[in-house]
Order: sequence, then structure tokens, then C-alpha cells
Amino acid sequence: MAVTTKRPAAPVVTESDWQAKRGARTARGEETLSALVNAAETLFCREQYDAVRVADIVEAAGTSHGTFYKYFESKESIFEELVRRLEDRLLGRTEVPRTDRHATIRERVEEANRNYMEVFRQYGNIIVILDYGTPIQPSLRATQQQFRALFVERVQRNIARWQEEGLIGPEIDPYYAAWALGGMVSRFAYLTYAVGEPFDEKRAVEQLTLLWVNALGLNGQADKTPPARSASTKAAAPAQAKKATASASASAKKAAPTKAAPKRARRTP
Repeated sequence: MAVTTKRPAAPVVTESDWQAKRGARTARGEETLSALVNAAETLFCREQYDAVRVADIVEAAGTSHGTFYKYFESKESIFEELVRRLEDRLLGRTEVPRTDRHATIRERVEEANRNYMEVFRQYGNIIVILDYGTPIQPSLRATQQQFRALFVERVQRNIARWQEEGLIGPEIDPYYAAWALGGMVSRFAYLTYAVGEPFDEKRAVEQLTLLWVNALGLNGQADKTPPARSASTKAAAPAQAKKATASASASAKKAAPTKAAPKRARRTP
């Protein structure tokens, strides 16, 4: 009778632990990491998920399998790193915002829509894998679910704040509106860059912004600069967002009970 040995689970560390470990790497180590991630990004932007192998990533990066496993546990883990970086791009964390703090609501919405269209144009295949594909691996289902809800919390928080400021009516449900508006922009980008519909990107951004603003009933209010938040309001924002998210989650469970997706934990490479 064959005896199987269960492989111990990989240690899970917090995001701060991960960043600390990354910060301790040498310049050469960072170069190697970048080569692996860039190679994986190129391959996943071109091929379907199942078609990409660790061997392909290693060959494209000019490294060895041993080097790969110093940084990443598996193909799934390097894909998760790509998703994290993609989320940073989509949320505008990687560059200075092109709209200043005096921008109107319309300008801010337009900038967010423009950024999404530009990122989809560059990394559309990865977004298609995440947002439109069937669950790729059981270990990545939570990653897919989290990505699909990427903008919801931020948009929901903004809509709730605009309601408090009297810019839009109370009949709008921030949770459902956030999903609907995000879905509109996502689907339009998919039709443009994945399907190949001949839409002009500049015109598309203008129209998406117009629909976004009108759907919320902002209209004339969209060209006003939102009131600056006080220090106390900023301090209370995280708690308010958490309360709004919890309330929305409770409403969603009543409508269609689902199991909440666990947050992704950073694994030791």
C-alpha cells in the first residue's frame, strides 16, 4: 500500500511582512523579480491562463526554475502579483493623478473612466481572464471575486458622500449603483478591446462619463467642485465606509445569499 506524504502548507505572511521582505532585497534581486514579473505579464497579456507555464515564464525572463521558486511559490502566486499591480494601475496608485483636488465631479469621473479604458487597452487579456473567464483555479477564485468588486467600495463610498452633501437624491442605492456603473464601463471596454468594436476611445470616455453622471441625477451638480472634507470627516471616513460596506453586504445576502470571498493573503515567495 502506497504511503502519501502530505506537503505542508506554505507559510502565510501579512502584507507588511511581504513589503519588509521585499525591501530587504538587493538591487540584483529586484532586477530578477522585475524580469520574472515582466515576462509573466507579457505572456498572460498574450495567452490564456492555462496555456502559460512556469517554464515559459522562466525562459522569457532568462532565469532558472530554481530562481523562480525563490520568489514565487507557483504560477498562481505570480499571477496574483500581476493582479495586485494591475489593481494599483486601475486605482491610479502608480502615478500622480491627472486631476487636482479642485477638479469637479465630472472631471474626476471622466479621469477614472479614461484610466480604466487605457489600462484595459494595455492589459485587456489579464482583465478578461479575471473578469469574464470561468474560475481558473480554486485557489484563485477569491482573486477573481475580489477583482470584480475592485471599484465597488470606492464608488459606493463616493456616491454615499455625494448623497450626504445633497448632490444626488436618497433614492439611489450606492451599492447597486456602484455595481451597475462599474459594469457599464467594464463591459464597454471589453467590447472595444476584446471584441474589437470600432469605438473611438476619446468619444467613448466622454459618453461613458455623461451616462455615469446622468444616471446618478447629478446633471448640473457634476460641474461643481465637491466640498473639501474636514479633518474629522476624513478621520471618520474609514469607519463610515466599513459601515456602508457591511450594510450593503447584508442587503446583498438577503437578495441572493452567497459566501463572502476571503481576502487574498500574501504568500512568502
